[in-house]
Amino acid sequence: MNVRQETKPVVRVSIAILLVVLAARPARAADTIAPPPPAKGDQFSIAVLPDPQAYTQSYDIAKGGERWGGKGYQYKDRLDQQVQWIVDNRAKYNIRFAVSVGDNVQHFGYDAKKARNPRSYDAKVRGEWLNAQRSFNLFHKDADPTKPAALPYAIACGNHDYHFAGQGSLDSREYDRFFGPGRWRDVKGGVRAAFAGWYKGDDKGWVYRVNRGIAATGVGRNSCQTFTAGGRTFLHLTLECGVTDQAIAWAHTVLKQNPGEPTILTTHAFISGGGKWLTAERMGRNVKGGRNPTNSARGVWDKLIKDNDQIFLILCGHTWSQKHVVARNAAGHDVHIMEACYHLNYAGGRIKISQKPADGWAYEGKTDDFDRNGSGWMRLMLFDPAKGRIAAYTYSPTLGLWAANRKPDDRTRPDGQDGVWWNRTFPVGDDVVDQFKFDFRARFGPAR
Repeated sequence: MNVRQETKPVVRVSIAILLVVLAARPARAADTIAPPPPAKGDQFSIAVLPDPQAYTQSYDIAKGGERWGGKGYQYKDRLDQQVQWIVDNRAKYNIRFAVSVGDNVQHFGYDAKKARNPRSYDAKVRGEWLNAQRSFNLFHKDADPTKPAALPYAIACGNHDYHFAGQGSLDSREYDRFFGPGRWRDVKGGVRAAFAGWYKGDDKGWVYRVNRGIAATGVGRNSCQTFTAGGRTFLHLTLECGVTDQAIAWAHTVLKQNPGEPTILTTHAFISGGGKWLTAERMGRNVKGGRNPTNSARGVWDKLIKDNDQIFLILCGHTWSQKHVVARNAAGHDVHIMEACYHLNYAGGRIKISQKPADGWAYEGKTDDFDRNGSGWMRLMLFDPAKGRIAAYTYSPTLGLWAANRKPDDRTRPDGQDGVWWNRTFPVGDDVVDQFKFDFRARFGPAR
């Protein structure tokens, strides 16, 4: 297996019998800047919502804790802003799909009875789920999930979306209640009208057997969707955090039912911000032994991805920062793994919001907890089949700014000027605009 981690020089190391290669970034325009142009021709885009947990968390829960600089989290409107921006700009950028990579809430689990007390910890945690639900409902007409959605979307399950914080628990009762099959299916098990045509099913009730015995029965954390763009039908797999053997077996059945369709896989955790492949423990769910263990990123690769050539893109979050790694599958083709996560943001360079003056200088260089919660940054991935390339952009509806790359010694353009954020919040060299080659025709044949 060959792996190319973006921004690293060529290095060859041997891991067991596998050859892992870390190589330089594929050629791209060095002066790539934001904002992206409106989509035209067969261009289209997908929107990625990284770890909304700091936005849906709107309470100071622990006395003297869970706060920055004495200020509490009051940022639930930022996820609203992100979803609404996607809906409002779906025509401009031809946004065909949207996905939350998981960690839709910050705090683990609540007791439904205790939550009846509005001052209880449990009520506040329940409020986080209600905040997330309210935000994602904005994909629908009148924010009513029983009405048609503006575009297909998916909501992955992150490690914070389980009921217990413990590594060995896969109890996801809150996720199941708010974003499990009950959201997408009717009481008879059919897909609700609001999701008809693109929600293609989940693993609810799916039985995984080992040695003739039942290992587990799916609860619906794993689901699949389709969307059409650029003359193709794309398959999207949404897999649980700490992907279990059961989820992998289910995903194989979905791929067999949709042979040859270009496939994007989203799972909450896969690589770190430094580009390293995560262990199951580092993902936050490490179920060992038994009939349905969780897998490391390399385990998911070996058991599911490397031999399924139709999977060309993996989206994930979980670890702060962003990184692009390219792995070579068994067919000798590239699989692009793209991680992005902005909650709590970065260790330095945070900017204080201030009144925007007429000359376009919008922000002051002072630390503030405003940016520790992510500042509303999200990603827009623009696909250009005709030119054979994919570009990832970083945008904040909260700030109304696109992030742009700059060289380490470039201090000529202040943040916020001309509607562009010049990398003060992001480490220099951590590309907030990323462009790379991808030939859809060579990989998947001519579009229909």
